[in-house]
Amino acid sequence: GDVYKRQEYMGKALLSDLPDQVQDMQSNYDFSIFYTSQGLAYLLGHCADRQFSRPTQLKFSGPVTTFSVRHGSYAMFAVEETKLYSLGSISNHVDGVSNSATINIPRNVPWGKDPIKTISCGGTHSLILTQTGKLYSAGYNYYGQCGFKKQGNDYVETFREVTDFGAYTVEEIQAASDFSAILVKDKNTNKAHVMTTGCYYDNRLGFSGSSHQYTFKLTDLPNDVVPVHISNFDRHTAVLTENGQVYSWGRNSNGQLGIGNTTNQWKPTLMNGLENLKVTKVVCQEMSTLLLVAEENKNAVYFVGNPSMSEFSKLFEGQSDLKPNHPNRINRVSELNIEDIFIGPKFFAVKTRSSLAEDQKFTNMNFKLQIFPQFTSEGLAKLRDANKERYDQLLSDYRKLYKEEFDEQLCDILNKVMIAKDLVLDSLTEDSIQILDEELSQHYPNMKSVPIHILRVRAKTIIEINRIMKELMEEYEILQTEEKFRVYSQLAPFFRVVLWQTKQKLIDRIIELQTEDDPGVSVKVNRLRAKNFARQGLVDHRGEFTVFGQVFHQIKEENYSCFRMNKDARAFEVKFVGEGAIDAGGPFREGLSLIFAEIQSKVLPLLIPSPNQKNNIGMYREKWIINPNSKSPENLKMFQFFGAFLGYLFRSRTYQVLDLPSIFWKQLLGQRPNIKDIEAIDRLTVQVLQDLENIEEKGITKETFDDCFDYCFVTNLSDGSEYVLVPNGKEIRVTFENRREFIALTTEARINESRIQMEYIRKGFYSIIPNGAAALLTWQELETNIVGRSEVDVEFLKMNSRPNGDSEEVYEFLWKALKEFTTEERVMYLKFVWGRSRLPLTSDDFSTKHEISFIDSDNETKLPIAHTCFFGIDLPRYKSYSTFVEKLRYAIYNCKEIDADNTDFEQFGEDDLLDNA
Repeated sequence: GDVYKRQEYMGKALLSDLPDQVQDMQSNYDFSIFYTSQGLAYLLGHCADRQFSRPTQLKFSGPVTTFSVRHGSYAMFAVEETKLYSLGSISNHVDGVSNSATINIPRNVPWGKDPIKTISCGGTHSLILTQTGKLYSAGYNYYGQCGFKKQGNDYVETFREVTDFGAYTVEEIQAASDFSAILVKDKNTNKAHVMTTGCYYDNRLGFSGSSHQYTFKLTDLPNDVVPVHISNFDRHTAVLTENGQVYSWGRNSNGQLGIGNTTNQWKPTLMNGLENLKVTKVVCQEMSTLLLVAEENKNAVYFVGNPSMSEFSKLFEGQSDLKPNHPNRINRVSELNIEDIFIGPKFFAVKTRSSLAEDQKFTNMNFKLQIFPQFTSEGLAKLRDANKERYDQLLSDYRKLYKEEFDEQLCDILNKVMIAKDLVLDSLTEDSIQILDEELSQHYPNMKSVPIHILRVRAKTIIEINRIMKELMEEYEILQTEEKFRVYSQLAPFFRVVLWQTKQKLIDRIIELQTEDDPGVSVKVNRLRAKNFARQGLVDHRGEFTVFGQVFHQIKEENYSCFRMNKDARAFEVKFVGEGAIDAGGPFREGLSLIFAEIQSKVLPLLIPSPNQKNNIGMYREKWIINPNSKSPENLKMFQFFGAFLGYLFRSRTYQVLDLPSIFWKQLLGQRPNIKDIEAIDRLTVQVLQDLENIEEKGITKETFDDCFDYCFVTNLSDGSEYVLVPNGKEIRVTFENRREFIALTTEARINESRIQMEYIRKGFYSIIPNGAAALLTWQELETNIVGRSEVDVEFLKMNSRPNGDSEEVYEFLWKALKEFTTEERVMYLKFVWGRSRLPLTSDDFSTKHEISFIDSDNETKLPIAHTCFFGIDLPRYKSYSTFVEKLRYAIYNCKEIDADNTDFEQFGEDDLLDNA
């Protein structure tokens, strides 16, 4: 997510002074504004009477929600959607206040109207679109660019509402030099159109005429064209259509319209050479147009104009296939992994998805890359030598202390076994407890050291407590409300050992007390729009194109009551645009599936793949985690909506596929995560922290520490961004003495990396689920009742498997065993061979088929061998089915840890890895 400004000599300047990810960048002739994911704005350049040679944060009363700076020498900002600020050289009442002012510190200007959605600075006038769809304008109106007929002087001195739109609603605004363009939708047909007003010189209005236009008028864009975005600058306009094509009109002296000539064009005309391309963004600048084009694996930048006469001519050196007045691909820029493009009057910038490491070949700077601490080769050698004789002793010193967390783990096991065996609490006897032995001894690695008879006694105690609690729950129901709260507070400490069957009725009853009547909410969802956007490989930062975003904008916070419905009621009615389905439940369920598929994808900014998933290492590789860099006000509102949706799923038991780790569910309930929760998402970091903690046991001393480690007080968050643990942390070395401080600070940083986002998720969740009900839950119960049970379809897995070799008998042994396995054992098998707990949804989603190979072995004790990275397993040719089942069960439970692929830890031997298993 770095921003690079490319200059004529093809150098690359990294704007490294920005603290977090840039989401937007806009520039005029004098300065640039960078807008970050935290809602912060940074100024660079000459503003008013001051020079800002480094990005300088602008101070506001809250987070910036939108801004504009493209034309003229001024900028305007909306803060918390309701406050308006201006900055720069103000003239012509463009900020609705001053005819002439020099402002180098943001100045609050009167607003007092509806919350602001977008702003557009046109140089001599400004447009503001509110979230309620109202359009306001202020500034110079000599040509009608403000959308008003001339009255008295030539200025609109304060922001006035433009109302003459008839049957259309305003969706997007673009102010330019002496004219304005807006994207509107027909209230009756929902069809999009483009309207313009202002100066007619150079054919810039998009319709035939010989006089200025003082009110907005429809352009002559063909009726069968569906516009989705508009851009303009100076005297020309370009429109992006739904199918990824571009129409343009206006001044064409430099071939910026891309129509094969340099003749000005009043009629919107299809840009040449884009027939086989998918344009995802179009931006106009002074004498050219830039296009972002989605290619097979990445995005490319196309220049429209005359390459030999532009400021960008040197970017085309070495390209011989250039066509003036047509779109031309800039090959050298397109080598970058581009996410977005930003422009100024005579320059442009690209925002990349890739890390500095991936872009190293494009830079003339030297960067020291440090992703996570790792041993030096000398340190590894010393570690191995020092542990040759002590390693067995280290393993034997494994702690055998009973921990309070065992109660929670035992309850989780008992809940799962009761579901799998279809048992009820009253049917649990001494005999039925016997079936728990294998479960108790083979789940949770840190329980293996506790003798089985102790665990069984504790399990019996928990069951007895639940029988007592069940009786109390029955009496609880007949108590008066005030008595219920008194009894509830007395019983609260016991709920951590109360099984789901015991407390489910109570939880449902508490939720029912806060059930709302059906508000009759109906939402429109354009599936085609969402699908087309997803194909472009972009991120819906504001929630405008995805199904999630469309529903998000139609169900505002005040309407969250639709999520507080009865258990079997749907939250809202779904109407698919352009489709004939009537929602009797099917479209609603389909909408939910689409929403949660989007949430766990790169099309939304909410979640990112866990480091384990990105590095293909450790357990639970399928997990998604909160994006710690999504901090804009709009992002935070989306997180809140996500939390409310989770609350609805829990209320309604409308299970959805949602692969979130334990750290998420614990924090949602306000519980403190631990190092194991971090390990479930980032094995490499925890592995290093554990080695730092245990270095004395591994033979590393104070004298040899510096030979093994070379780190500073800096870590990386889940998105790869660098986080300084203490002031000046980059200059403070980790030493033998302060290493535990480094471990503690790193652990704390990783636990709290998404604290802000989680606060908003919790806010949404607890607006739907009463605190009293959530307080009764363990994180495992919360997860199970939102995502349901993970089922492994054996026949589906077999369809996507292939034998490698000849051993039909053992091959059939495998499928017979999997069919006989419990649900939990099937999941364990899948984790064993693939590091995942769920199968893909379709056969097409398999990146590789499950390969089953066979190996000869005279030793019946040999275990199956998994190749997790390649979704494979080697099965010895066992002579009997009973031996096969025994060895396979043992392998999936006891050999489930996954190697630290592609790290220095591969240099450890098999015994060296045992203590990490």
